[in-house]
Amino acid sequence: MVRQVAPSNGKWMVRAAADTMMTAQRKSELDMVLRRLNRNDTRMGDLSMSWLMMGDFGAESLSDVLKVNTVLQSLDLYQNDIGPKGGVLISRALRRNASLTSLNLSMNNIGDEGAVDFCETLRHGGNSTLTKLNLANNHVNPVVLRDLNSLLDRNTSYKIDKEWHDTKNQLLPLEYKLTGFQMRMEKLEELTGDAADSEAVKDQMEMLSTQIEKMTTDVDRLTKREDVLLEEGTWLRRNFLRLKRAVTLRSNVQKAVDRMKKQGKEHKATLEELRTQTAERLMEAQRIALLPEFAKWSADKRKEHESLIAELKLEAQRIRTLERAAAARYEAVAAQEQQDD
Repeated sequence: MVRQVAPSNGKWMVRAAADTMMTAQRKSELDMVLRRLNRNDTRMGDLSMSWLMMGDFGAESLSDVLKVNTVLQSLDLYQNDIGPKGGVLISRALRRNASLTSLNLSMNNIGDEGAVDFCETLRHGGNSTLTKLNLANNHVNPVVLRDLNSLLDRNTSYKIDKEWHDTKNQLLPLEYKLTGFQMRMEKLEELTGDAADSEAVKDQMEMLSTQIEKMTTDVDRLTKREDVLLEEGTWLRRNFLRLKRAVTLRSNVQKAVDRMKKQGKEHKATLEELRTQTAERLMEAQRIALLPEFAKWSADKRKEHESLIAELKLEAQRIRTLERAAAARYEAVAAQEQQDD
């Protein structure tokens, strides 16, 4: 049986009983929660669904809801018997979800297949909101976890960048308006004689004084927030030189490729082209494996397709290793050139 609890802190929890079977009653309760999520119930911003043992079946239903939900920010799926297929489905759903920032999938079994798909979602899938992802005890290769952590850090940095820009957009017009009010106050203070003693001038000065005080408080608050964000350092500021070198290198490679094409010469595919081609082939192969028709294939054909997916994953890892090695060589050369200068 599934129990729903809405405690005072506003965190919704769907708890399983001691048994570990996904019973009909539990499915019914799960469907009710998913319907709430589908309706974007604002009370469901923080949701715990641990120990439900929903498996890939429940993960598939949940993924459909995540694609349309815009209010859920934190989701706990601890100990739910979710396998690689369920992990991939949830990962793909996050490519269309822009609200979830924290996801706990610990004590499941999504493996390397699910974790790699999360990497693709964060790297190319357009998700820039997820900043916390717990994959403890999921039988995931440490190298994949390292890549995931790097991508999550990028999303965290993007969030800081966006918050800094939002803060600056609030601060600039406020400072401009404040300066205008201060100039009007100075002109009123310069008045002498009867004009300075008139009730209208006094009322206007009192109104301006109140507004200036309030706006000064707001400007100070936003300025402090801006300083904190700059202190944390935006991703762009921290990586500016590295980005500049990478863009220059990519530009030079592309120019060389374009020249060879114009001259009618054959050229080997660049690492970027190989990465893109491999990623597209891998995504297509994984998409086919998730189709209902895939289960109807013969055992030999399914095995052949699974071997193709494994080969593409190895190729993708090989290309990433080559890219890192090339980047390291380029940075070493650039560092040596700076020392020589």
